[in-house]
This record gives sequence, structure tokens and C-alpha cells, in this order.
Amino acid sequence: MRKNCFVLIMSLICCCAFVHAQEAKKSNLQMQAEREDGKGNKVNARAFYLRAYEDYVKKGQTQEGVACGLKATVLYYQGDNLYKEGLDLLRRIDQSIDTKADKGQRAALHYQTAKERFYIYTRQKKGEEALAQLNNMAKYANEANDIDLKNDHLFNQSVYFYSLGQNEKANATLNEMVKKMNEASELKVAKKLEGLKKQIADNEADIADKDSSLTARQAVIVGLSILAAILAAALVLGAIVLMRSIILIRKQKKTIRQLSENNASQAKFISNISAQLAPTLQKLDSSTPEVKALLDFTDHIQTLSELENSNETLEREEIQLASFCEELIQKVQDKVKSDVVLKADAPKMTMKINKEYVSHILLHLLGNAANYTPEGGHITLEYKKRGAHKHQFLVSNTGSSIPDELHEEVFKAFREVHDLTAGDGLGLPICKCMALNMNGELDIDPTFTKGVRFVLHLTD
Repeated sequence: MRKNCFVLIMSLICCCAFVHAQEAKKSNLQMQAEREDGKGNKVNARAFYLRAYEDYVKKGQTQEGVACGLKATVLYYQGDNLYKEGLDLLRRIDQSIDTKADKGQRAALHYQTAKERFYIYTRQKKGEEALAQLNNMAKYANEANDIDLKNDHLFNQSVYFYSLGQNEKANATLNEMVKKMNEASELKVAKKLEGLKKQIADNEADIADKDSSLTARQAVIVGLSILAAILAAALVLGAIVLMRSIILIRKQKKTIRQLSENNASQAKFISNISAQLAPTLQKLDSSTPEVKALLDFTDHIQTLSELENSNETLEREEIQLASFCEELIQKVQDKVKSDVVLKADAPKMTMKINKEYVSHILLHLLGNAANYTPEGGHITLEYKKRGAHKHQFLVSNTGSSIPDELHEEVFKAFREVHDLTAGDGLGLPICKCMALNMNGELDIDPTFTKGVRFVLHLTD
């Protein structure tokens, strides 16, 4: 017990020391710049970022210096439109990048300065200069051999094509990026599974060696006493089973943790791309179908990322079920085809729900039903109480059904490449995340054979 307490205390001390060390990496100038930036004092923040950049470069901390220099650059051209000063600073940053550093690290830093030049020339509507920086970004992404930088370049390239009205090239570039992201995700999972199988094989071989050694020892024990041999064999067998269980549990926890970290990193990367591109996309003509589709896509990515990383407790409010369901039906009444019967079936009772999430999910399901239900069909929104604390909302429609093998796939994001003007396929994954964040579930009823029925499960 004392040993366990000592280990726990030492672990806490190490964690605190690590957090303190991470904070200590930032200089006082950088922390002052971040405080001024948070207050909205752009001029003061820019001055402190410049001083932090020069201080880091002087100390040989190139990567931290470049990060502060880039933040100062953004504060030059955003709001104040000081493009010349921003370009001059980017030139200084490029010159300060250590030529003795690793080639991939240098390329990654030059990629960031090229991207800021691309943003500046795009804002100035200098097409040729912006294209030249896009080409530089492609070169540096390849030199760095960084899949995240390559995907970031493809996304920026699609925005450039959209701004020129070259929608086919933009769609092709965007589809290529989504395809590569899917391939990279599948490759990471395959590598993790391969590594896990190798670990299992190695551990089984090690256990087999130990089994042989234990068998030899048991033979000696049997010679001394049959009773002692039986007891020893039982203890050894129990130890082997226990050790194997401990090893497997530890490996499974480690694998789950690594996969969770990889998914969190990928979600953060996608969210960062969406946030960085939002200011540029909002300057394009949103009446163009392709641009609107791209704006919707970035919004959906941001929403999905926030839902996947959310830990907040959702508030609930009391609603009147019958009127709540009727209001939802009225909102999709004008979207259904002719002669389609649209009705709600809910009792006159009250319940507590998170109205925002439940309304979003049910409206999305009803909207999909309106799209896929043929003329003369039926669409129904029902409520069923399945227990003292269990509730269900069911949205069903007649027409073609979804194959059983796709019942799980339709809730997965980025499972295939889409023409964004026809939808990005993120609607159901977003609804699924909302259901999970309410400690509920969203799935397809496999017993319903007259079309499709989605079931939202909720628990008090």
C-alpha cells in the first residue's frame, strides 16, 4: 500500500513538473503578446510578438521565433491592411530560418511563410503572385513529407480555383484532399492493427517459453511431493492466466488511448483548416453553388469537431411532446412531394430534453425523409416510452430501404468522396455525435421493411 502511494505521489509530481516545463517554454514577451492579443490590442500585441520573434531568433529557438513572427504578420495585414510591412517581415523570417536545421523542419517553416504570402496576395487580388506561392507551398509540403501540410495545400488550392470561377478544378482538388485524408486514416489504423498483432505474437512466444521453464520446475516439485506439485501447478496456472489478462488489458488500453489521440489530432487538424480558411471563403461570392457548398462543408467540419471533443453537460428543458412534434412537422411540410402524407403521433405529455440537439436531429431526419419519399408515400414522426427512464423518437418513411451492410456506415464521416454541391455526407455523423453527447443513441431499425426508420434513443 505504501509503495503504491509513493508511486502515485511521484507520478503527480512528474505531471506537475511537465506542465510547468511546457509553460516555461514561452518567453515573457510571448506571454505578454498573447495577453494583449486576447484583449484586442492589435498594435501592442504586434509589437510584443515582433520583440519575442527577435529574442527567440537571437537565442537560436527558430521554431518558436517563426511562430511569433507569423502572428505579427497576420496582425499587420488583418484589419490594418499593412501588406508591405507584412511581406517585409516574412522575408526576414525566411532569412532567419536556420540552414543547419533538418531539411524537413526547414521546409515546414518555409511552408508557413509561403502560406501567409498566399493569403496576402489573395486579399490584394494578385492572382499570379498567389499562384506562385501555391506552387511554393506544394514544393515545401513535399520536401517536409508531411501529409497534414499536403492536405492543407490542396484545400488552399481549391479555394484559389473557386475564386477564379474554375469550379471543376476546385472540386477535383477538394475531392483529392478528402480521398488522401481517408487513405491516411485507413493507413494509420492498419499500422496500429499490424503492430498490435506483432505484440500479441511476441507475448505469446514469451509466455510459451515461460511455460516450458515452469514445466521443468514442476517435474522437480512432483518428485518431492505429489500434493506440493498439485498446489504449485494450480498457483502457476493462476499466475499465467492473471499475467496474460493484465498484459492484454494493458495493451488494449494503450491501443485505445493511441487511437483516441490519433482521432483527436486528425479532428483538430481538420478543424484548424476550416477555421483558417473561413475568412478567405467569406470573401468569395456565396451565391455561387460551389462556394456555398464549400462554406457549408467547413461549417459542418467545425461542428463535427466541436461535438467529438465536447465534454460539457447539456441542459434540458421541459417540453410538451404533442405540440413539439407538430411544430417539427410544420417546418418540413413545404419540402415533401405531392400527395405525401406527413403526420406526427405523440401523446399529450411533457418530458425534459435538450431541445436544440433533439430538434436538429429530428429536422435532419425529416428533411432526408422528404427528399427520398416518392409521391403518394408516408412520413411519420412518433414518440414511444420504453420504460420508466427510456424514450424513443422514431422517424419513418416509405420508399426504398437502406441495405443492412450500410446501417453503420451512414453514420461515419468521410467514408467516401462526395460532390459537395450535392451534399457532404456529414449530416448523419453530426446527428450521431449529438445523440451520443446526450448519452443517447441513433440507429436504423433493422426490423422495419416498408422503407426506412431511424430511432433516436434517449435516457433520463
